[in-house]
Amino acid sequence: MLMQQSFPQFFQMLWTVIISSILAMIKSILPTIFLPKKSIKGQTILITGSGSGMVRLMANEFGKLGGRIVRGTLMKR
Repeated sequence: MLMQQSFPQFFQMLWTVIISSILAMIKSILPTIFLPKKSIKGQTILITGSGSGMVRLMANEFGKLGGRIVRGTLMKR
């Protein structure tokens, strides 16, 4: 009896998870398609932890887009 009740509940939960995942993906993709990109030309951008790696590359890309970059990092000596 317990197995008969939990089986439909499992599929209902699985269906809810699948639909929620699909809706989350759609919501994350749509704004990038329809919304205009914000211009950062002439704006000051503070980026911390930009000593190396991905954050450093990100700072360089912001600079290419015309923003004034203020970079901060901690250096161990």
